[in-house]
Amino acid sequence: MATDGPVSVVVEVRTITGTLDPIDAIGERKRRQVRRLAHQLKADRVDFLGIRLDEFGMDFHWVQD
Repeated sequence: MATDGPVSVVVEVRTITGTLDPIDAIGERKRRQVRRLAHQLKADRVDFLGIRLDEFGMDFHWVQD
């Protein structure tokens, strides 16, 4: 679990290679599992971090839920 100031955050990280958006690689089933875990941990927020690796380097896509 991470923190953002006083807010506790569960972060799901997905890394892919290629041209697709890495957030799209996190399916609805996985999102439900992460939200359920966050609820059990009493987290204030769930964030999804996607990392795309390609021949040009890295690209980050961060979604605050």
